[in-house]
Amino acid sequence: MTRHRCCIALFAVLIWFGSAAAAQCGLAVAPMGGGLSGPGSTFGSSAVVMSDGRLAVGGYFGRAGGQIVNHVAAWDGTTWQGLGAGFNGTVTDLQIGRNGDLYAVGHFTIVNGQTALGLARWDGAAWQPIGSGAAPVPGTRPQRLAIQPDGQLVSDSYRPGTGLANLLRWDGASWVGLPGLFNGPIVCLTFLSDGRLIAAGGFTWESLIPRFGIAVFDGVSWQPLGAGISGLPLAVKECANGDLIVGGILTMAGGNPVSNIARWDGTSWSALGTGVSAAVDGIEEAPNGDLIVVGSFTWAGSGPANGIARWDGAAWSAVTSVAAAPAYDLVWRGDDFAVVGAVTGTGPTHSQGAFRLVTNCPAAAAPVPTTCVGTAGPVDLVASDLPWTGATFRSHATGFASGALAAIVVGLAQQSLPLAQVHPAGLPNCSLLATTDAVVLAVPAAGELDFALNVPADPAFVGIRLEHQVVQGEFLQGALTALSASNALRLTIGAY
Repeated sequence: MTRHRCCIALFAVLIWFGSAAAAQCGLAVAPMGGGLSGPGSTFGSSAVVMSDGRLAVGGYFGRAGGQIVNHVAAWDGTTWQGLGAGFNGTVTDLQIGRNGDLYAVGHFTIVNGQTALGLARWDGAAWQPIGSGAAPVPGTRPQRLAIQPDGQLVSDSYRPGTGLANLLRWDGASWVGLPGLFNGPIVCLTFLSDGRLIAAGGFTWESLIPRFGIAVFDGVSWQPLGAGISGLPLAVKECANGDLIVGGILTMAGGNPVSNIARWDGTSWSALGTGVSAAVDGIEEAPNGDLIVVGSFTWAGSGPANGIARWDGAAWSAVTSVAAAPAYDLVWRGDDFAVVGAVTGTGPTHSQGAFRLVTNCPAAAAPVPTTCVGTAGPVDLVASDLPWTGATFRSHATGFASGALAAIVVGLAQQSLPLAQVHPAGLPNCSLLATTDAVVLAVPAAGELDFALNVPADPAFVGIRLEHQVVQGEFLQGALTALSASNALRLTIGAY
């Protein structure tokens, strides 16, 4: 597949079309149905986006939206659904496998009538134990799970009686221990984009070698991240630029004072301003690179923040005035954040245990249909990422004929110009649906094509609309023999 970026000249024109005053964008809390409920104290502890686009939430709750779900549920944007019969104990972590399978870790012992001591996989219809269902190490219960780039599972094993912990890998048939023995629990596990494994938790050494709170496994041995951290890490997030953000109950990072959150840039640790007043439990990156963090804090930087705060690279700000603490996890869903925790109260802007953070300046990519069909079938254009300011809009086109060339079109206005009026090779029912203000020529690979457009981090662009389409040219002995086009996407630039 081929990737292309543009279009500076186009955005210079857009400034002229933009509104004189920048849009006043902000975030608000929105409910998720009736939220989560009983029995007893209720909380969501982990949230992930499933392969079908639904949100999966795990934690300690019996119902979601009034339905009996037993500690795990899915939200489709409108209603809650159970995932099988759920579990007989708390779900502490959810992860998505390379093939889209959903994995759960927690304090449960039975799934689908079978023994499953803390680990299970959702196959799309029912929960299944991992292997025989036995714990990776007898007498222990896993708390966290990470999934290798090749799809293999890595889980923790903590022995409260000894205070020791180690990691194990599921190779498809059995659990195999990884090198290293830690003198405290492992609270966070995540694989970095380069394939290395990060472990963070309440330890000070690994195999009697100092490793303060965090370490990285390169496939052979564990290595420190500088002088490490002091305190208890509860969340680890790798940013798009490769930086690592660690949150928790932290006092020092790399020998420098921090307040519950710190950044590792690959070489050294640094504070994020004056930090937040209490624990950080979840960290996510907004489309423009800002950080959204959740936890039990009531203060961020120099002002009040009710369990949710935003770091823009220079300063902290509150996200909402609604009391959201304690919140334990959040996940970006492509157009909003889903937040889960022990948040109480349900109302028109709030739902217990789970809610959304939405913007009043949404981005959009609305399909504009076509009946055009090329010689190899229709070319289908979909948005991979929405057009947010300060981020990258991405689209993906499929269905190109072998040897075809593509013209990627981004326009300021819509039109309906039959391709037969552009060139005699234009096929029936095929029209150019976007004005040709910016055109990039590209060569599809294996019938597919990716396109990327960097949107400036300027509020003047919010609300501007663009038309996007791909035109296909098919050739025989150097002559254009067929001209067809994909559906179009009507883009609206948003801000989060």
